[in-house]
Amino acid sequence: MRAGIALLYAHWEGYTKNALTRYLQFVSRRKLRLNELHEGLAGLAVENELRRRGNLSDARRRTAMVRLLASEGDTRASIPNREVNTQGNLNSDLCSELFDCLGLDYSPFETKKGLIDYSLLRVRNDIAHGRWMSTDQPGYELLHTEVMTMLSTVRNAVMNATDNSHYRRQDTPGAN
Repeated sequence: MRAGIALLYAHWEGYTKNALTRYLQFVSRRKLRLNELHEGLAGLAVENELRRRGNLSDARRRTAMVRLLASEGDTRASIPNREVNTQGNLNSDLCSELFDCLGLDYSPFETKKGLIDYSLLRVRNDIAHGRWMSTDQPGYELLHTEVMTMLSTVRNAVMNATDNSHYRRQDTPGAN
């Protein structure tokens, strides 16, 4: 059961990372303009474009950012085509930040903070670092059920966002 908790955490982080990465790739393939994107995704696109332009001084970086947002907002966005970074410890705060940045609904996870941060992540870390953690079968089975539900919730959030174009700015004409 102890190894099972480590595996449950690995599934939580791995599945979430993969689903969010695939969602980001999906949005990138839409080839939207910067001013059509949800604010978090637009921020990723601006950051990616500034990185692409090379080593800019702070002043040139700020100027380029303003130009991108003000006058070049009608250009195609360059969303980074890379994996979402879960930093090897997908806690509730990082998960919330990733969901917000990608325009996904995090609200179903609001009540799961303790489960994610303590029952799953902290216990996984304790087990992985050799600390003894006693686990009973009913507790493990409950955690297993909760993690499987959270994976379905991640899938549903991504599917809902793709179906309802949540990657688009909501004040854009023609946005759903």
